[in-house]
Amino acid sequence: MGNRVRGQKRLWIAILAVALGAVLLTAACGPAPPLEQKQVVQIGLIVPLTGGAAAPSQYGFRNQVDYFRYAEEVGISGVTLPPGVTI
Repeated sequence: MGNRVRGQKRLWIAILAVALGAVLLTAACGPAPPLEQKQVVQIGLIVPLTGGAAAPSQYGFRNQVDYFRYAEEVGISGVTLPPGVTI
């Protein structure tokens, strides 16, 4: 009886090893990932545009808007803005 149980264990281990090998071989033969993906930049900004703190922060905000307009016109190499983004 003991030899029979050992034989069954060895059989199951062999079956699992073959199944694991098949899974790994299948995964290794899958499609290669793309080599180069475009980088997308999303920008969020929280600035007080009204009230007491608005005067100094509006200068920085307007500078950033001007820079993003420039980046849209000239472009940044390797970077694309999300579709529909306009400033």
